[in-house]
Amino acid sequence: MVMVILLVCFGLGIVFELAAYTPVLWRFRKIFAFGAALLTAMAGGVLVGMRPNKFTLVIALLGLYRVFNNARILQDRMHEVFLKHATLHTALVLLGLQWLVAMGCLAWE
Repeated sequence: MVMVILLVCFGLGIVFELAAYTPVLWRFRKIFAFGAALLTAMAGGVLVGMRPNKFTLVIALLGLYRVFNNARILQDRMHEVFLKHATLHTALVLLGLQWLVAMGCLAWE
């Protein structure tokens, strides 16, 4: 049951993070970035606490970088066009890496 809740938290974090980049929701990016950072940090911490192994540590570390990427959106110190481009690129790379590690974990077990 707890693992299902963690998957939902990770999933909602991803949805919030990617929803912030849609043209309609870009003006609410700080709300979505905060929600994504909160859900990602919470799910990563609980995941490592429940199943501490090398895969969950890497997933949590990549999640921490996603939190830092969302903090860049919250600070809003860059030019808006560059902010959108740089953080979207970083988010997609980190999400892809998390997915690869998760698939590696499933293949390993």
